Amino acid sequence: MSRRRLERGRGEVTRQPRHSDARATSRFIHLVSSLTEPPTLVPVRLKDESLHLLVVFIALFSLYAYSAPRTVTLEDDGLFIMSSYFLGVDHPPGYPLMTLLGKLFTLLPVGSIAFRIHLLSAFFGGLTRLLYVYFEIAIGLQGHGRFLHTLLGNHFAVIHMFINI
Repeated sequence: MSRRRLERGRGEVTRQPRHSDARATSRFIHLVSSLTEPPTLVPVRLKDESLHLLVVFIALFSLYAYSAPRTVTLEDDGLFIMSSYFLGVDHPPGYPLMTLLGKLFTLLPVGSIAFRIHLLSAFFGGLTRLLYVYFEIAIGLQGHGRFLHTLLGNHFAVIHMFINI
C-alpha cells in the first residue's frame, strides 16, 4: 500500500499550506474597507453645472411655494411669523437666524406676511436640495447614476407633502 501511495503522489501538484497573509478577503470585509475610505472629491466648475443646479432649485422652490399655506397654521407658526415681522424673540432657543432672515422675507411685495415667511421655508428647501445635488457632482456621480440619484432625491424631497408618516 505504501508503494501505491508513492505512485499516486508522483507528478501531482502538492498543496502548500495556507498562510494567514494569503487569505482571500470576503465580500463583506471588502465592502466595509471601502466604506471606511473617504470619497475622492473632484473640483466642480460651477459654470458647467450652474444650469442643472438652477433647474433643481427653481423646480423645488416653485413646488414648495405653490403648496405653502397662505395664512397662519398650527403649532408655533404664528409665533415665528410674529417674531420675524417685529424682530422679536421666540421661545428658547429663540432662532435668531430664522428671525433675521424672516424679516428680510417679510419685505417681499407678494402675498400676506404669513405666506412670505412660508416662502423662507420653501427657499431653504430648494437650497438644501441644490446643495445635495452639488455634493453628488463633487463625489463624481456621472451619467445615468447621477440622473437616477437626482430623480430619486427630488422624489424624496417632495414625498412628505403627499403622505403622512
